[in-house]
Amino acid sequence: MISGKEVISVLMVATAFLLTMFNPITPSLSTGSLIGIALLVLFGSLVMISGMIGMESYYLAPIAALGFIDTRAFGLFLFAFIGKIAAFSEDNNMIKPRLRTIAKAAFSGYIAFVLISIVVAFPLIEFKIPDSVSGMAVELLVPAIGCSPSYTGQECIDTLVSETIDSQCNENTMCISLLNDQRAEMEENLFTQLTNQFPGFDRDKTVREVLQSTLNEQVGIMIEPYQHWFKILMSFLIFSVFQFLSGPLSLLSSILSKLLLKVMEKLEIIKKEYIKVEKIKFSA
Repeated sequence: MISGKEVISVLMVATAFLLTMFNPITPSLSTGSLIGIALLVLFGSLVMISGMIGMESYYLAPIAALGFIDTRAFGLFLFAFIGKIAAFSEDNNMIKPRLRTIAKAAFSGYIAFVLISIVVAFPLIEFKIPDSVSGMAVELLVPAIGCSPSYTGQECIDTLVSETIDSQCNENTMCISLLNDQRAEMEENLFTQLTNQFPGFDRDKTVREVLQSTLNEQVGIMIEPYQHWFKILMSFLIFSVFQFLSGPLSLLSSILSKLLLKVMEKLEIIKKEYIKVEKIKFSA
């Protein structure tokens, strides 16, 4: 029969595996990182419970093994190992468990996970213009091409050539026929001109995509000498944010652990015991 410690160990390993997929500690906020934060609360609750029941450290070995697949799992192993010991020590010194206090202790190793995650994410950190800003910039650059942002490069060329023919010929059928014979050459010349002006110009990409890539490329060239310092600054900001979040996350973990303890007790995965203790009292 599977013991309660084994069940909790399996849950911790499964949560750790999901955390490597939905890592909350990333340079940008996304749906995946929000899922990761929820998983982090669950992982903290399981670490807390593992300490309260005095689970042996070898049950955490599979989490360390995940580290050979994703380095961040080593951070989760340290989180679980340090947090479990701290939670056990805190709980052991209490007559009645105070879940909020034990949860704070369980998050003692949380910072190890944060640091290792930042080290893994460091090479991926780069400056990117926010979509709202790039969208405004694109609208300002659209007149430079003269086509709707939703047009593909080829649609833009066709439109511009047609407009050129119409403006030059002024409904003169002979002129229109003559320029239409030269249309392929006109399109090629226009394509060369647009490519020189916007190196990312492509017949299959939309004008918006071309302008955004050109804008990002130009900004990237400008900030290249400062990219390393930007990474360091972003890493420090990420560390500061997640260090601050340790308090709210441990609070949420204490609330969740209360629910998990009741469910596990109901399922007879763990059991509650009442132990009589002696109290030493001095008087004069």
